[in-house]
Amino acid sequence: MASSRRLTPFSFRRLRRVDPVISESRPLVLIHGMSSGPSAWDPVLPLLLESRRVHVVTLPGHRGGRPLIDPSSLRSIDYVDALEEELDLLGIAQADLVGNSLGGWAALQLAGRGRALSVVCLAPAGGWAPGKAFDRFLAAQFAAAYRACVRLTSPGRHRFLGHPSMRRALLAGTVARPEQVTDAAYLSMIEDIAGCEALRHSIHRPVARDVSWVPRLDCPVLIAWSDNDRVLLSRAAGRRLEKQIGAPEVVRLPGVGHVPMSDSPELVASTILEFIARTRPARQSGESA
Repeated sequence: MASSRRLTPFSFRRLRRVDPVISESRPLVLIHGMSSGPSAWDPVLPLLLESRRVHVVTLPGHRGGRPLIDPSSLRSIDYVDALEEELDLLGIAQADLVGNSLGGWAALQLAGRGRALSVVCLAPAGGWAPGKAFDRFLAAQFAAAYRACVRLTSPGRHRFLGHPSMRRALLAGTVARPEQVTDAAYLSMIEDIAGCEALRHSIHRPVARDVSWVPRLDCPVLIAWSDNDRVLLSRAAGRRLEKQIGAPEVVRLPGVGHVPMSDSPELVASTILEFIARTRPARQSGESA
């Protein structure tokens, strides 16, 4: 879809396409959250790839993605512009969108532009005003995590990463079951945070983290809140987000944290696939299973 929007202040790394054993014609796009990365989806990918063609996003300004061209002008809506431009380049008019945290908010924004067949939001951001109390609280939490991860990944400090109390503290805000996070996944998470240029430039700029509004949507939307979320502590913000969307289906996932994919891969994958299957229109003749 052609667009006359202004160019975004950063480029966008091409989506990583993974071809499944059984191909479903509708593309499935996974969008990670702020300071996270594509590896956050690794626990659920094998389950999704049994039936879906998957594209995994790396947002600009995040580790492994393109650097920000002009950090001083970064706005949260620029992530959406960049993602839509990439979908255009890939020839994807519409897709089933799945997003976690900031990725959930971006998926809802894309749906408002007509790019979604369905949307599944896992603990989505949204519903709070930039610069207000809850936003400042979140910014402080992200700032503390960023500073800690930068220190821990600096030369000579890696030995502290494996200390049990440090590991528990750094994982507490994202997962409910830290014992299920592998050492490799834990290290990747720390490096994602430390290498997140977008996070560094958002901490002191409320406009860069403005998720206060989403459009009213007509496509199928599932909001899956995490029962043990230690990040999105404002239930009022969640209710405002649901009201803005219109009439989303809302569920609570038991026993999972803010980034639920490693806590319960089977639950997350089944939540995604069952919602898409249940809400999709009747298959057209000749569409692959």
